[in-house]
Amino acid sequence: MKLLYEKEHLACLHYDHQEKPGIVVRKGTKGRKRKVSIGMNKIAFIIEGRVRLNFKDQPAYEVVKGQIVFIPAGGDYSWELLANTMAVIFRLHQPVMLCSTFSIERLYEFDEPPKIGTLVPAGDSGKDRRIGILEIKSCLWGLLDGVIDCIGDGLKCRYWYELKIKEILLMFRIYYTKEELCDFFYLILSGNTAFSEYVRLHWKTFSTIADLAASMSMTHKQFSKRFVAIFKQTPHRWISERKADMAFEDIIATRKSFKEIAYEHGFRTDTQFSRFCKKYFGKSPTELRQNKA
Repeated sequence: MKLLYEKEHLACLHYDHQEKPGIVVRKGTKGRKRKVSIGMNKIAFIIEGRVRLNFKDQPAYEVVKGQIVFIPAGGDYSWELLANTMAVIFRLHQPVMLCSTFSIERLYEFDEPPKIGTLVPAGDSGKDRRIGILEIKSCLWGLLDGVIDCIGDGLKCRYWYELKIKEILLMFRIYYTKEELCDFFYLILSGNTAFSEYVRLHWKTFSTIADLAASMSMTHKQFSKRFVAIFKQTPHRWISERKADMAFEDIIATRKSFKEIAYEHGFRTDTQFSRFCKKYFGKSPTELRQNKA
């Protein structure tokens, strides 16, 4: 269906000109694979096909048609398509809220060993794991079909994205048990979910750890103590690892200049960026890109 008043739509302040819109439909052919570092939470609905996912420090998992997988921010993972695949991906730019009266922190009360909706390592169907999935229920298929049609028509409205993301989270709240949702969002659940979610979503916004701490009304010492208790490593090391993962992805998977990559990831000079790469990867940005080619 053709969008009406297309010029008005394109000129609207809500029109999304970003490379990473709030909702996207992805299609790929069997055999395609990629390593990805992400800065925001994602929910992926597998409409067709089969995908193998490998999260850092986790075994490989497979997700198939009719399933939903949650991919947390602040880490890296790789995927490989085991069949021609189509997925609808919702990017969550804000902390997860299932509805205005039920925050995700409350799911922590239902943290028990998973019994249902659990991703099983490839080739090992007999073990329970802590990475959960959900089955796409009938009430969600119609919503997803509508989203696919609208995106196919060229709709790229940020306001519409926000409404649909809120709608899909509300459907989770209504049609899935709290135990299922606890398993699904387990990787970001803790007694300090609000703190950890804020860090994962906003660490790139601030140039120093002190500024990040101040944004949460904490001193550097208070912030670091709480950070280590939750993430089990110092803020500096955690941020450096995230920065390394994302910079590496830009070096090998994009055509961006090294100066552009350095600027986007907070390095003041090309020399500083080059030293960072040699420290973490043992090679300069140029060598990393040449080896990939």
